[in-house]
Amino acid sequence: MKRLLLILLTIVLTTACNRSASTPIPTGLPLNFPTTRPEDVPLCQPSDLKTSSNSNITSDAIVIGITLTNQSKKLCALANPPQVVPLTTGGKLIETQLETASAIQTPPAPAILLINANESKIISINWQNFCQNLPSDGITIRVNLSQGQELDVRMDLKPDPGCKAGDKPSSLQITPYSDPP
Repeated sequence: MKRLLLILLTIVLTTACNRSASTPIPTGLPLNFPTTRPEDVPLCQPSDLKTSSNSNITSDAIVIGITLTNQSKKLCALANPPQVVPLTTGGKLIETQLETASAIQTPPAPAILLINANESKIISINWQNFCQNLPSDGITIRVNLSQGQELDVRMDLKPDPGCKAGDKPSSLQITPYSDPP
């Protein structure tokens, strides 16, 4: 009797396994995977981000790198391309012509960039033709995150970006946010 019961159970299980394996997956039905749309994620706040910076001198410019690290425990968004303003550390605007490099980037940078907790993004700035004396109180790069939300990053620049043409404006070429190398 036990043997017969064991055989019947084996047949039932084998049939059930074969039937479920051959059951087709329905098509045309929406899959309910969670998705995050960039426009639904809140913009990063200054308190969400930790900053660091560095600079390198080239023959005709200073290349500035500003790293933003999401130190919060939640996903937040950065609007691309970054909006930056050079200031003296005292808060006075340094006259420059701003250019974004996003027009030449392939593929184009997304308008909104998501940044996970503990993830970093970099702003690269190429500063050319600075024909003024560096301010004695130093330089601050103000990063505008959103309307009324900004981060000030103090730069330790000793050499100036180099004056190549005194009759032309100083320029900052800003590259869209990118991943660290």
